[in-house]
Amino acid sequence: MSKKNILAFTLAAAVFSLPGLAAAANYSAAVGFDSYSAHIGGMNSSIPGGYLHTRERFGKIALSQRFFGGSSGSIHGDLLAGSLHAGYLIHPEPHLTVMPYLGAGYIHIAPMGSHINTAYADAGIRVNDQVFRNIGIYGKGGFGRNFGTAIAGVPTTGGLFYTAAVGVVAKVGPGDFSMGYQYQSMPFGHGLNLGTDQYRVGYRLPF
Repeated sequence: MSKKNILAFTLAAAVFSLPGLAAAANYSAAVGFDSYSAHIGGMNSSIPGGYLHTRERFGKIALSQRFFGGSSGSIHGDLLAGSLHAGYLIHPEPHLTVMPYLGAGYIHIAPMGSHINTAYADAGIRVNDQVFRNIGIYGKGGFGRNFGTAIAGVPTTGGLFYTAAVGVVAKVGPGDFSMGYQYQSMPFGHGLNLGTDQYRVGYRLPF
């Protein structure tokens, strides 16, 4: 994915989220720290950075946008990632929320002057359980297909990928403090696979 496409995707996501600011019945935004460990071929690197995650809820429809940006001296480069997701909220129990979702996103890694790019579409399910009054846990699993993959400008072949995440959320002050972990495995063809481990902490405020 070219820098122009990444910029266009980011701008479209920002515009897409604007109506939520004005009209959503439940709008929130989270900022935090994310340690993004990437493994592809012989390259292994931990890329620290920050993220912004916004959510809008319209009744049982939930929309979310996530953006991450970080850089690392170990690869002499940076990483940009973004995604958009839409889900449907189901409440089988008062303390339990189940949300099937669909989404799309991109990942752009620029190690040592080179470029590794991919876009993807995915589907999955997220489960939130409010185990105590002020503490909840969540788990998420999904799969999808990546496309538009390229390494150093040379197109490669994507394929089916999977992702999983777990975390805990605690009510602190006017918002929610969260800690979580996410793993993602994504093929790039030619025997290459992009695996990512993400450790994140953040704080979410409702508006």
